[in-house]
Amino acid sequence: MIKLFPILDLRNAELLKYANSSADLVDGNNPATLVIVPQLTAFRSRISEAEALFIMPRESSYSPEIQALDTLRDSYFKGIYQVINGFTKHFDPRTRQAATLLSKNIKLYGPEINKLNYQAETSVIDSMTKDWENKPELADAITLLNLRDWRDEIKRKNTEFDTLYTQRTQEYGGRTQDKLKNKREEVAQAYQVLVDNLNARNTLDDTGKYTKVTNELNARSDQYTNVLHSRQGRRGCEDEDDFWIVE
Repeated sequence: MIKLFPILDLRNAELLKYANSSADLVDGNNPATLVIVPQLTAFRSRISEAEALFIMPRESSYSPEIQALDTLRDSYFKGIYQVINGFTKHFDPRTRQAATLLSKNIKLYGPEINKLNYQAETSVIDSMTKDWENKPELADAITLLNLRDWRDEIKRKNTEFDTLYTQRTQEYGGRTQDKLKNKREEVAQAYQVLVDNLNARNTLDDTGKYTKVTNELNARSDQYTNVLHSRQGRRGCEDEDDFWIVE
């Protein structure tokens, strides 16, 4: 008899490993001979669906490009700020005046814009570049200092960053805790159906063909039961991604 195991007590990574290894054990015992193919197939499908949610990235596919764009906009902003500061010491009074206007505008938002969090930096750059476009004295200063291309490139990179950041946020939002919880339960239900069918067929069988898979699944469950028992008393370091790997 395959013992009942509290699969939902496992953390996400543990649950996936337990489910995959259990499916592999059944696969290794000729599921066709065990007359368990439909139940095993359904179990595998639920596991795959769960993996699509659980193995999510901490590192989204968007993250590398987001980081690259943030580095670029930071670099471009630092560059234009240094140039503007340089122009405040220019020998030509009109150039000095234009640079001073722009420098004061930047200081309104804070010169260390690159140290803000992603969303705050995006908002500040958007507001600042709009000032440089729409406020006549600032737009004239940008033109006088020949910084329009630089301004436009900062704005372009900021918009590209915002677009990708929004897409990543939407990607993360698609994986809600409710969805994760429901998918865990679906995996557990599919596993229970698999085990119930194996146990029922084992009860009716007198050839012993279910003995090996029963023993292997029980041994696997015993290993994970030890993991759960070992975790008791270690509550201080609990974390969803801090999991024990059972080979």
